[in-house]
Amino acid sequence: YWNPWIEFFLRALHRQKTRLEKKMERERIILADMPELSVTLLELAREHGRITVAEAARITDASRHTIKDHLKALVDQGHLVLHGAGRGAWYGLS
Repeated sequence: YWNPWIEFFLRALHRQKTRLEKKMERERIILADMPELSVTLLELAREHGRITVAEAARITDASRHTIKDHLKALVDQGHLVLHGAGRGAWYGLS
C-alpha cells in the first residue's frame, strides 16, 4: 500500500538532490573566476537579502569607489540587481 508512494517520494528527492548538486557546481565555477571582493559582496547580499555601498564599505573596509566598481560589474554580469538611485540605492540578488 505505501510502497508506490515511498518509491515516488524517494525518486523525487533524488532528482532534487541531483539538480541541487548541478546548481552548486555551476555556482562554484562562476565564483572561482570572480575577484574575492565580488564573492564577498554576493555573500553579503545573500545573507542580508540586500546590500548598500555604505554597508559593504563598513563590513569589508574597501573604498566606496572600489565597492561601486565591483557592484556595477556584478549587476552587469546579472548576479545582482540595482534598486533605486543615489544614497538610497541598494543591491539585491537577481
